[in-house]
Amino acid sequence: MALTASDQDGEAMAAFCASRQMLAEAGLTFLDLMGKPQPHPGRDEGRLWDLERKLCEQQREIAHQKAARGELARQITVLEQALARHSGESRGWRDRAWRIMWEGSQPA
Repeated sequence: MALTASDQDGEAMAAFCASRQMLAEAGLTFLDLMGKPQPHPGRDEGRLWDLERKLCEQQREIAHQKAARGELARQITVLEQALARHSGESRGWRDRAWRIMWEGSQPA
């Protein structure tokens, strides 16, 4: 987490993302570490806290949806490959049956 203070923007962003992921795996967010701010009269800190919490929840949901979408894409690829393989097999059997029935060939 210390690298989030880096002068290199890319390094700091990568550290921030990695830190957020580590916290998420523990069921926490940065906001959980900071504690809920106490609202002051005339300020919207409580509303800001709620919005930040909702944003973090939505970011976690997006990450879960991306992972699910990736798994579904993998499953689709596997099914398409199996379908292509079985289509080839059935085409071969159909051609053999055609030859036997209509061309008078005898099975070997």
